[in-house]
Amino acid sequence: MVGPSVNLGVDFGNVYDMTLAALWVLTLVVAFAGALVRGKSPGGN
Repeated sequence: MVGPSVNLGVDFGNVYDMTLAALWVLTLVVAFAGALVRGKSPGGN
């Protein structure tokens, strides 16, 4: 986790890296949100 953080700090001006990092974080958030929603609905549409 430290490595990528340092890379993002160093390559802060690199739009490509920042976009990939943002997409990766968004994917994690969506995945966790989906898991939470599925866990709270026992019916499971």
